[in-house]
Amino acid sequence: MMFGANPGFWQVARREVQWLMRDRVALILIFGVPLFAFVVLTDVFSNPVIRGLGVAIVDADRSDSSRALIELSIAPAISRRPRVTSAPARRSPRSISRQTSSVI
Repeated sequence: MMFGANPGFWQVARREVQWLMRDRVALILIFGVPLFAFVVLTDVFSNPVIRGLGVAIVDADRSDSSRALIELSIAPAISRRPRVTSAPARRSPRSISRQTSSVI
């Protein structure tokens, strides 16, 4: 089949392009929204999975039930630090080392 054998297709295509150039809302819906969604989803799913994140558990209640809950939530591979009986000097969250896994 020759390129110019079906002129009806090109007439319809030209008419649709002219319609899109006149209707800005349709132009944005057809090209803008998918492009925006592609950019947002690319940004969201391009970040790697966070692994090795330090977790600190502070048991302010110090009751048996809170200790039991903490024991259930801590995986065996996580190192535990002993309980501090006296109140240490107040430290900001940034001063806690990244190696901190749990504080009871």
